[in-house]
Amino acid sequence: MAPIRRLVLRSTSAALVACAAAAQNPEPIARLVDALVSGRWSGTAEHAYADLALATARAECGLRVADGFWDWLGRTPKVREVVVWATTADPGPKFFQCLERLRSEHEEAVRDLPHLAVGFAFAWSGGDGATPNRRWPSWTRGRSAIPSMSSSFAWYVEHRRELPFRIDRACWKLLAYTALNDVPFDERTWVLDRYRGRDVAELRNLFAEVPYVVDGLEGKAQSLPNMVGDGGVCTVNTQFQMATLRTLGVPATFGGGPGHCWPCWMEVEGRRTTFHRVNDLGNADGTLGEHGFSPHRFESDLRMLADGLSLGVSRLRDADLCGAALDRIEGRAPARAASALVGVLRKNPHSIRAWHAIGASIHTGRATSRDAVAAIRLAAELLADHPRVMLRLLPALLPPTHTTPRSAAIVAAMAEVRARIDDASAWPDDLRRLTIEFLEQAGDLAPEAPRLRLQLLQEARDDRVTEPADGLARTRALGGEGGAPFEDVGGGDRSRLIGFRYSTTDFFGHCVIGSIQPLYADDTRRFAGRTLGKRSGDPLEAVVPDGHRLVGIEARGGDRFDGFRLVSAPLDRNGRADMTAVAFGPWCGGSGNGWGILLGARPDEIAGIHGRAGDAIDAMGLVVRR
Repeated sequence: MAPIRRLVLRSTSAALVACAAAAQNPEPIARLVDALVSGRWSGTAEHAYADLALATARAECGLRVADGFWDWLGRTPKVREVVVWATTADPGPKFFQCLERLRSEHEEAVRDLPHLAVGFAFAWSGGDGATPNRRWPSWTRGRSAIPSMSSSFAWYVEHRRELPFRIDRACWKLLAYTALNDVPFDERTWVLDRYRGRDVAELRNLFAEVPYVVDGLEGKAQSLPNMVGDGGVCTVNTQFQMATLRTLGVPATFGGGPGHCWPCWMEVEGRRTTFHRVNDLGNADGTLGEHGFSPHRFESDLRMLADGLSLGVSRLRDADLCGAALDRIEGRAPARAASALVGVLRKNPHSIRAWHAIGASIHTGRATSRDAVAAIRLAAELLADHPRVMLRLLPALLPPTHTTPRSAAIVAAMAEVRARIDDASAWPDDLRRLTIEFLEQAGDLAPEAPRLRLQLLQEARDDRVTEPADGLARTRALGGEGGAPFEDVGGGDRSRLIGFRYSTTDFFGHCVIGSIQPLYADDTRRFAGRTLGKRSGDPLEAVVPDGHRLVGIEARGGDRFDGFRLVSAPLDRNGRADMTAVAFGPWCGGSGNGWGILLGARPDEIAGIHGRAGDAIDAMGLVVRR
């Protein structure tokens, strides 16, 4: 597992441990609370956070880490400063065990290169037990002995002046990727001999040095020389470039999709950190969109990290620390604590750790409306460059409607977000879906959100309407293949579907629609159709508001028909549905595991439903009148 998955924010366990430690020694947490009363992040606040974070870590480690380590850390400010930064990622006791092992065997090197030492401790702290272990067995089979954490660290210290990447000037967040290196020492010597004297820019196309051959290695050891000599598929190309770059000090990792694998890495030139990747065809910085695959989430996080480091390492550190500080004093945070976080985000808005913390403050109503507005506007500015990251974080920035009034400032800030996603139609499918999810939650705070959400759902839908017969057409039925077919259409050409009575049931631990009964209206009356499926308990009801027409449903289905929501539009003076003012009803039934699919929402009148049913609703679609 790449360390970025843990760099983002692994869990809230540190906050719980902090509370337990504070109960025994309330001074560190009290000092941190007092330091944040001013609403600014300061040296006093940083010192208070450091004391609290290390006291918490020491309590969590217990006897697994000797007291002498903590005493040494207190006497070694250069190392302590980096360790305090690493605590913002909630690294766990094994991180400190790894760092203590490095200190006991290479104390002078740890003092001289604290970021490299912390990067190694972080990278090798995965897995169970106390032994450092970072290996992918299928990539180490048949090779020379894999170096230990300690010996690999010593190798980098010894060869640091031969490497094209300056490991003595990089921060631990990057060097954690360098440290994830399982290349044996004899292969590292081969790499140095082959690429000595080249700079990082000359190493961008290492991927292409491995011939693409399906049966390239033919059972040979997957050593770097063998890869170049015998070739292999994209996994081998990727392994070669990633392992070679790491050996040369370059922070590198890999991404992948179904049947595809590609390396990605960081370059640092002066104060500028740049993220690079090679796609499966070896095109520098190419995208995989044309192949139907989207970059993994951690790639977006790495791009965010690169921009944050470029804007200033110390400012990114402040944002991480301030975010972690607010999380650790949850429940005791002073009223203006969120102001401190907004302040550091203004200086460097690329800390995912800080965004999680400000989102928690806003979502729980602890942040002031002014701070919420400032955070939303900062997030809007980042949307263009980091849409995947910010669309994940934006829902947490929405103030709870039950505790926060819908102020003009909040609505104006949301309008800025709304303006930034006008081009969402051109985004890849996964980004459009993230936008759809966000707009669902933003509806009460962004008046135009439902209309844009409908537009994106229309563009993403796959409801496969059949050719009409007798004036009726049928959309795709979402769900499984079980049950018996059904169709229910209200009587007469003047009747239309207005909603449903339904009940839910359990399907292997998942809530699904157990029964459904369509509800109709014509010019004179309302009436119900057949009850389909098997009703359990008192039915629930979902009906469009008065003055609205049902124009479609948003639904999810897998092996069964999971759930749905009504999509309605108000009627204009001519009795036509005004599709510029659509409304989404509450969700009915289970949420399923996939994206919602829009059924209908065309200039057709919905006449009824069709699908399959047995003891539950197996699948359901709409019958529309053309």
